Amino acid sequence: MKKLLLSAAALAVLFTACKDDETNPTPQTTKLFLNLVRGTDSIGATYNTANRIIKYDLIDRREGGHSYYTEGVYENNRLVKLNSSEESPTALLLSQSYDYNAAGYVEKIKFYEESGKVYSYDSLSYDSEGRLVGLYLNEAADGTGDLEMYEKYVFVWNKGNVIKQHVVKIVDGTETKDSVTTTYTYDNKVNYVAKQPEIFLMEPESPAFGLSTNNILTEKTVWPDATQEFTNEYTYDEDNYPVTLKSSGKYTYNGGVSTRVDTTQIRYIKK
Repeated sequence: MKKLLLSAAALAVLFTACKDDETNPTPQTTKLFLNLVRGTDSIGATYNTANRIIKYDLIDRREGGHSYYTEGVYENNRLVKLNSSEESPTALLLSQSYDYNAAGYVEKIKFYEESGKVYSYDSLSYDSEGRLVGLYLNEAADGTGDLEMYEKYVFVWNKGNVIKQHVVKIVDGTETKDSVTTTYTYDNKVNYVAKQPEIFLMEPESPAFGLSTNNILTEKTVWPDATQEFTNEYTYDEDNYPVTLKSSGKYTYNGGVSTRVDTTQIRYIKK
């Protein structure tokens, strides 16, 4: 009887707590990338009131190093333009723009010269689940100025992650046999970049890093005469976000081997 009364009392407390939560819901916080430091380089982000990145700056503190300042422009809460400069945060010019399809996915990224002329663009394609499966690179052909496709990226997904990337060279509109494959493995923690897709759109160079649910543990790229391998080790915070990264790389070519190790610290902000 005593045990039954205890259970009934516990249920009453739980019911009251639920009612209080419904009446006074706990404000939800959003965890966002703040900055990272890698050697002499650092990248930092600042946000607008909608928690979208409006400034994303890479600072190189080496003597003679090149910094890169960027500013995002949004319409209807979607990134539509990127203004950038290597000179100063006050000397920004249009560098990228984004076209969206009817489903709300980016279908084209245009890249601009200082004159405002488009010098290249990437076309993007998706599967029925909205995952990026194709990235098609176009640039000016030699001597003509016309934009034409020269490279195609194909992505293979599994459990929310890009596990393979195939790069195919295209010559005169025809795919060649000259292809390069990269394979990836992952941890089971949170990839902060995938939580903020505008980071990938600002630097659309590595969909595996920018769009995969989890963090890359190993990465291996194979060419006909060379291989490149990276092994990543992380530490994580209480939310399973990475806060440190040690990346060990090895490049093998013609029997020779070169190696490098980079360490990165990552910080976040809750808003």
